[in-house]
Amino acid sequence: LLNGSINPSIAFDDGQNFRIATVSNSNFDGFSAKFTVKNNGNIGIGADDPSYKLQVQGNFYVNETAYINGTTTLDDHVTISSLANYKGIDLVATGASRPQVKFSNANQGLLGQIYGTENNALIVATGTGGNTALTLDSSQNATFEGNVTIAKSTPTLTFNNLAGGGLDPILEAS
Repeated sequence: LLNGSINPSIAFDDGQNFRIATVSNSNFDGFSAKFTVKNNGNIGIGADDPSYKLQVQGNFYVNETAYINGTTTLDDHVTISSLANYKGIDLVATGASRPQVKFSNANQGLLGQIYGTENNALIVATGTGGNTALTLDSSQNATFEGNVTIAKSTPTLTFNNLAGGGLDPILEAS
C-alpha cells in the first residue's frame, strides 16, 4: 500500500499493452495508468491510450536541449520566458535554404512571411503569393514595395544626410 489506499500495479492488459498504474484496491478498481507502452510501440506518460510514439498528458520539463527533427506542431501558443542576455529563437537553415517564419490561419491560408536571403537581407512578404512588401538589406537600407502610410494627425518626420544625395522628399497629406 502507498499512502494507505493506493496500490501500485505492473501489468499487461488484454491487448498486451504494458502498464504501470495505481489501483484503489486488490480488485484493480480505480485503475489509473501512469506509464503505458502499447503493443505498437507508442509510449504514454499519464496517457492511457497514447496515439503517438511519445504522448505526455500534462506538463513536462526539459532541463537541457531538446532536439526535434521534422515538422513540429504546437497548438494554442508558445511562451518563451527567462530570456537573459537577449537569447531567443534561432532559425538556422542548412545549405542555401531560406529560414522563414510564416503566418497563416485556417480561413485564409498564408497571410505573410519573414525570411532571410543569401545576400543577408531580411524580407517581409504578404499574401498567399508571398509578395515582397519590405526589404531590409545588410547596409541598413529599407525598401518598401508600396506606399508608406503614417497614421498620425501630426507626424514628425526627420530626414538625415540629404545634402548632396539628390533626394527630394515629397510629402502629401490625405
